[in-house]
Amino acid sequence: MTGEELGDARHDIGRAVIGRAFTHAEMAKLCGLTGFRLRSDRSNHPDAGTTLVNNGADTIRRAEKSPDGPTGPVASNVEWMLNVLDRDASREVRDAFCAAIKRRLFAAE
Repeated sequence: MTGEELGDARHDIGRAVIGRAFTHAEMAKLCGLTGFRLRSDRSNHPDAGTTLVNNGADTIRRAEKSPDGPTGPVASNVEWMLNVLDRDASREVRDAFCAAIKRRLFAAE
């Protein structure tokens, strides 16, 4: 999957599920991407040296700009979601899939 295909998938899956393109953050959440931090222990203060080095939305943005696109589990998850929506899945399967995505996206964290 190329970066351009990832961008198209983000738009297509979002339109099918919620009627608009998913944001980068929503797509990252569906793909299981979360932010992570590096912490330096060079000070006694709990927040000293804490730096946000990545978050899921940035990962999706970078993958969309890359000619190589996403890799590993992200590519697999996106392809799986596209297959459910693009194939000859029954209306019941598609509706259940869309409901599951909405629950995952909009559940209280």
